[in-house]
Amino acid sequence: MTIFLSRHGRTEWSVQGRYAGVSDIPLDEVGREQARLLADWARGAGLTGVVSSPLLRARD
Repeated sequence: MTIFLSRHGRTEWSVQGRYAGVSDIPLDEVGREQARLLADWARGAGLTGVVSSPLLRARD
């Protein structure tokens, strides 16, 4: 079994060096592009499952 880990994309808070914790901070424009690129990769990776935090920035 192979497990891939990915962190959520960039947020305004991460740019500012702020820790978001459980605050539901959305992705910024760069973070949405990072998520799109990850989704493109994931579509072709043959994954059998995905687990995500319920926070907006992780689901996006």
